[in-house]
Amino acid sequence: GRFNNYNGFQSPKIIRLFGGTLKGIQGNVLVDFDNDCEIDSNQIYISNISIQINPGNHIVQTNNEGKWFFNNFQQGTYYITIDTTFTNWHSTCSSTKIININNPDTLIFAGYFGFSPYYNCAKPNINMIMPVIRRGFSNQHIYLQACNENTATGILDSAFATVTLPAQITVQGSSMPYISLGNNRYSFYLGDINPGQCVNFNINATVTTQAVNGQTLCMNAELFPQADCVFDSIPTPYDECPMRPVTPCTLPWDRSSLRVEGECVGDSVRFVIYNTGVFGGGDMDCFAPVRIYVDGQWVLQDSFRINGGDSVVFMFAGTGGTIRLEADQHPLHPGNSRPNANVENCGNGIWTPGIINTMPQDDADPIIDIYCGQVTAPYDPNDKTGFPLGVGTNHDIRQNQQIEYLIRFQNIGTDTAVNVVIRDTLTTDLNIFTVQSGVSSHPYEFRMYGPRVLEWKFNNIMLPDSNTNEPASNGFVKFTVAQNPNLPFGTVIENSAAIYFDFEAPVITNTYFHTIHDFSINVSVEPIEGADRFVDVKVIPNPFSNTALIKLDGLENTDNLELEIFNLNGQRMQYLNNSQNGQFQLSRGEMSQGIYFFSVRQNGKVVARGKMVVE
Repeated sequence: GRFNNYNGFQSPKIIRLFGGTLKGIQGNVLVDFDNDCEIDSNQIYISNISIQINPGNHIVQTNNEGKWFFNNFQQGTYYITIDTTFTNWHSTCSSTKIININNPDTLIFAGYFGFSPYYNCAKPNINMIMPVIRRGFSNQHIYLQACNENTATGILDSAFATVTLPAQITVQGSSMPYISLGNNRYSFYLGDINPGQCVNFNINATVTTQAVNGQTLCMNAELFPQADCVFDSIPTPYDECPMRPVTPCTLPWDRSSLRVEGECVGDSVRFVIYNTGVFGGGDMDCFAPVRIYVDGQWVLQDSFRINGGDSVVFMFAGTGGTIRLEADQHPLHPGNSRPNANVENCGNGIWTPGIINTMPQDDADPIIDIYCGQVTAPYDPNDKTGFPLGVGTNHDIRQNQQIEYLIRFQNIGTDTAVNVVIRDTLTTDLNIFTVQSGVSSHPYEFRMYGPRVLEWKFNNIMLPDSNTNEPASNGFVKFTVAQNPNLPFGTVIENSAAIYFDFEAPVITNTYFHTIHDFSINVSVEPIEGADRFVDVKVIPNPFSNTALIKLDGLENTDNLELEIFNLNGQRMQYLNNSQNGQFQLSRGEMSQGIYFFSVRQNGKVVARGKMVVE
């Protein structure tokens, strides 16, 4: 038995004895610096790592000591697979173990899953929400959670968050000291945040009477510092529509970085696209597409090109509806930013509230979170909402769009609820390994178990009933999850939750659903002669030390292929034109440790691009 640390004192060792025979499968997930898949002295373990056990599609997670355990099995063969999607780590052991169970009453040690960091890097993640926005009321709370994710390999040093609020919301106070930066923007110093640690704080606010019922108010929070390695994910070029009026940029990243703002000016909608650039540079080498939506429907596409530090203005007549402008970053812009802005109820016409949340905000990168909430009257107390809401009655969203779920609960009983438990069983259309539990109204314990079950335990929450204290009787929790890749169009993703108040029968929320939709079919655009098409490309292995294989799939023929590799500064490091059956054999050569971009051309047109890491 290990010592118990109670109130800072190491008390005598306690041995816990369990009746019967301990049976099951157990193992460990560890930091494996020497790549031998064995425990070392002063071993460091990794918590909250998901492990999938089949048959049965069971999910378990490692505890604070990096241990996992599973005991729901019969005689047979089991496949144990660990999540290996950490961006800063590589697996040093096999990611799948095969365990044969001959006697279900035995305890079997499955061994170790080991990971070693590529480099020292924090993983900042911020989450925010204002669950209730009521016009004219004070003492309304905005909740924030700033984390350094458990798979980070470094401390988030001297962290701080900036929060920007709309003009209709004024700050009364906060649970943490802050500095006003002007223009309704505030800075919160959070200190050092270790891997796996979170800092929770809230803002006490007033919603002015200038807000309109049904209006959507958007606020955002951003977490700093942001090292280059935080943006180590370069997405596959996003193909909004196969019939592009703008040829995608095939040049290295030009260090442009775009931001979009929108406002109602009289009876006109004014959008400004800023190119903030990077380190004083950022002149755009290519034209970038701009898309305009009215009430969720794509109506217009244009393009622009501006230098670093410049901006461009787009003006439209106000229709009374919700107008949205999207501008695309350079395809190799680090991270997953998709700049956009929305303006609603401007000009004369019919306004349908709630349209802004039907499409995603520009917060796919974990270092930023944008929450848009409607000004409402009191709400249904136990409900489930998925963001983006989705377009139309089918709640249409794009393939591969991340979904953020909000579960709200309220004690409408006649006595205080001591404990509250929420359980949510995920559909197989969602990738359970990508679940990220987020900000909440009260502290909780979170776990994943069984066949895709998520569970939040609010122990000793002491939630008063709504008759005694209506504002304090409410609670909520948020989480994000990704779709499984490239779900077929027409796929319906459904989600609901069960809320348990002490020993009462569960309250079942509404079922929120999304439909995977091909938005390109709503656009009438003539095909552009010779428009670039992209094919699947893999780098094996990635990261690599000495050699790698770059493999292309989906080409009708593999003649005349050319490979170019660029560093982060846009310098070409290698050029190859000796492919064999759509494959390039790559040697490290003079490339030092770091991140590189590559593109593949065929007959002068780009057919693939991506990112590789040299270790």
